[in-house]
Amino acid sequence: MRVIRLASIAGLMALSACQTATASAPAADCPIIGSSDWTAWVDAMPGPNSHPKLVVTGKVQVPTGGYRLALHLGPVAESYPVQVTVILDVVRPTGPASQAIVTHDVNGSWPVASPIGSITIRCGRQMIGRIDEIVTAL
Repeated sequence: MRVIRLASIAGLMALSACQTATASAPAADCPIIGSSDWTAWVDAMPGPNSHPKLVVTGKVQVPTGGYRLALHLGPVAESYPVQVTVILDVVRPTGPASQAIVTHDVNGSWPVASPIGSITIRCGRQMIGRIDEIVTAL
């Protein structure tokens, strides 16, 4: 009986070691499943009271319904051209939620004054996207 118990414990330990070694598991501080289709442009269309705005859009997949997602402007590295970080805020559902993977379209826009060299999109400690070509719509 003891041999079976020890074998069971050894099997559980091996299983837990495999789970912690998995690199594709999402970080605890970023509960998304994935993201894609990140794009960015500067809206510099002329007109009364117009000011250039950086616009960032993308798609984010979450494991269930009920998640709330938003983009906000993070640190801007002072260089020429500037390097911008955009942060994805993820709020988990607090009540019952559909048990299906859900894709959200996310977007944000912020005033911009300098040319932008690149944009990094982060969720928690993870980099989930990078945009190196930012066009300006005139």
